[in-house]
Amino acid sequence: TLFTSTGFTMLGDDVEGLRVEFVPGGTVQGVVEVAGGGAVPPAARVAVSQVDAIAGTPGATMTAAVPPDGRFMIEGVPPGRLRVGVTGLGALAVRSAMVGDRDAL
Repeated sequence: TLFTSTGFTMLGDDVEGLRVEFVPGGTVQGVVEVAGGGAVPPAARVAVSQVDAIAGTPGATMTAAVPPDGRFMIEGVPPGRLRVGVTGLGALAVRSAMVGDRDAL
């Protein structure tokens, strides 16, 4: 999947020489874990959203089901600032969100 995005103001004159360059989307992958080794709820889904995206635009939010082992992968993610969330956890709450060795919370 290729992505590009830019904004400009149209002032009533023709726009000439517009050049659009595309970049490939990336992959976000990881593991959802339940403290104490508990089971990941079967309804768990990971959602990755563009922070500055316009709601309803393609690629604004991408989701993936979380299987029992907790491993997930979302491919074709547009570049930019992202927000990640997990739904379907029932009474469970997020304790940490690690990106490499850093807690992103």
